[in-house]
Amino acid sequence: MRTVYDIVHVLQVERGNSAGFIGSKGAQMGDSLAKARVATDQRIADLQSVGEALGPVGNAEITKALANAGEALRRLEAVRGTIDSFAISTGDALGYYTGAIADLSRIGGGIVKATENRDTAMNLAAYVDIMGAKEIAGVERGMGAGGIAAGTFSLPAFEAFAAKKGAQEALIARFFDLASDDVSATSRVLYGDGAGADVEAMRLAILDGGNYGKLSSLDAGTWFAAMTEWLGTLGAMGAAVSDRIIADAAAASSAAETQLTIVAAIALGLFAAIALSIVLVVRSIVRPISGLSGLLRRMADGEFDIEPAQRGRRHGGLGGDPSRGPAGKKRAGRRARSRPSCKR
Repeated sequence: MRTVYDIVHVLQVERGNSAGFIGSKGAQMGDSLAKARVATDQRIADLQSVGEALGPVGNAEITKALANAGEALRRLEAVRGTIDSFAISTGDALGYYTGAIADLSRIGGGIVKATENRDTAMNLAAYVDIMGAKEIAGVERGMGAGGIAAGTFSLPAFEAFAAKKGAQEALIARFFDLASDDVSATSRVLYGDGAGADVEAMRLAILDGGNYGKLSSLDAGTWFAAMTEWLGTLGAMGAAVSDRIIADAAAASSAAETQLTIVAAIALGLFAAIALSIVLVVRSIVRPISGLSGLLRRMADGEFDIEPAQRGRRHGGLGGDPSRGPAGKKRAGRRARSRPSCKR
């Protein structure tokens, strides 16, 4: 999931630089745009690994979002060409990047729905919210850079810009509600007073004169840098909850391995008990057969007056000493009578 939002982050940076570049007709942000494109290209290659990792989940929403994001990113080079030639408006360029980012963000929503553990699902939902706030801040950064560079905002752009701060605050509030207590506490320290005094001052300047072309006191690069710092704060809050999700997943994996070890030990114990039972049963069968074979050999030698020992006697079992049984005593008596007398 973090990989997805790493891709989102570089697209947000490229979007903001593109807006400033178009708005200034190439006079500003050209170098930073070139660097942003390199970073984006490096990250886009990771999308394939995301698809491979999430494929076994079998979630239809994730599959659709991956397909849509892939399709949007395949159009990236063509869109870049229209930006370089100023054949696309700032609004349309922002719309393209925002649409691609929305498709990537929907992957996170699918992951939340596919998660069964409640605490993990809550933290995942918090992560999606804070990354959503970061995305809106990224749009605000791009719109602000474009309008400042151009010296004015169109009415639709001005109205959209004015709504960005409130949208961010709503998602951030929900993030604090959903995140686990430790993550929420850490993130509140990171959040501090919000976007900071510099951003707030420039927001007010844009709202006061953006629709009337009164932006000469503002610089697109300064605005972009200040907003980038604010996006970094939101990213750090996202990292805090992401680290917690990863730690919980590792703990769950360890617990599953321990449980598997216990089950294996129990299974081995059962197998050993079964094997011992089989040995005892085989011995109970083999020992009488062994005694019986001895009797059969004696009968083959012509000795027919044989009484098998009764089961349970002290001399018992078919393998007992026949001379100690009743038949053995009779034979002993006959032998004694048949002996010649030694008396004179």
